[in-house]
Amino acid sequence: MVKKTQPIDSIGFNIKNNNVQIYVNTHDAANSTRYYRWSYDETWRFHSRYQSAYMVDQVLKAVVFRPVSESSYYCFAGSKSSTIVIGSSAKLSQDVIYQQPVTTIASTSEKIETRYSILLKQYALTKEAYQFWENMKKNTEQLGSIFDAQPSQLTGNIHNLKDLAEPVIGYISVTNIQSKRVFIDNADLPRDWAPTYPYDCGPLDTALFFNPKTKQNDVLGIIINGNSIPVLDITEKMNVIGYTYSSIECTDCRIRGRVQTPSFWIER
Repeated sequence: MVKKTQPIDSIGFNIKNNNVQIYVNTHDAANSTRYYRWSYDETWRFHSRYQSAYMVDQVLKAVVFRPVSESSYYCFAGSKSSTIVIGSSAKLSQDVIYQQPVTTIASTSEKIETRYSILLKQYALTKEAYQFWENMKKNTEQLGSIFDAQPSQLTGNIHNLKDLAEPVIGYISVTNIQSKRVFIDNADLPRDWAPTYPYDCGPLDTALFFNPKTKQNDVLGIIINGNSIPVLDITEKMNVIGYTYSSIECTDCRIRGRVQTPSFWIER
C-alpha cells in the first residue's frame, strides 16, 4: 500500500533532566495516517579548546601567522540517527502527534556548544510496517533485563523466492518523505551549561602554558631540526623569547570535523 506522508507541523525542544529533548508535532486532518516513523541528520558547529594564531612554516623554517586557509578553531561535524523513532495516534480520536520525542542531547555535549541543526524526515507507515519497526526497536534497543520486552521473531514482507521457508528480515514501504530543518543556538539554552571537551587540555587557568602530555607548565621556544626559529611578522618587529603551545587535539578542530560551512547553514 502506498501511504501519503503529511507535512511536519513543527519541531521544538524542552529542557528536561538537564538535557535538551527535541520533539516533533504533526497531524493528518483526514485521520488516515496514524502510524509514523522519523529519521534525522544532525549538524553542529564547535571549536577547539584553544585558538592557534600561529603555525610553523616548514619551508621557511619559521613561525608565521596562521592564514585563513589554515583555520583550525571553528569546525562543523554531524551524525545520522542510529535509533528507531516511531509514533502512533491509533488510540486517539484524532490523528495528532504532539511532542513526540526524537532525540536527547546532554547539557555537556559539544553539539550545543555554539549552534546546532537537525534535519528531520517523516515517513507514513501502514499498520503492518509500524508493527515491524516496533518489534525491531524492542529487539535492538529495549533488551537487557527481565523487565524489558523479550525477543520476538521479526516478520516482514520480504521473502526468498527460491526458498519460502528461509527467514528474511526486512520490510519495504512506499511513501513520500516530508522533511523540516530547525536550528538551536547556545543562547537559547541555560547559561550555566558548559560543554565537556573530549581531550585533556589542562586546567582553565593554565591556558596554553600547560602541556597536556607532560603535565608541566612549559613555555618553550619551538625548535626545528635542532635550531631555534624566528617569527616572520611583516607588520611589526617583536622580541620573541618563546611560544605558548598545546597538543593538536586541543588546538585543531579539523581532526574531528571540517572547516567548510555547509550550504544550508544559516547564522543567527
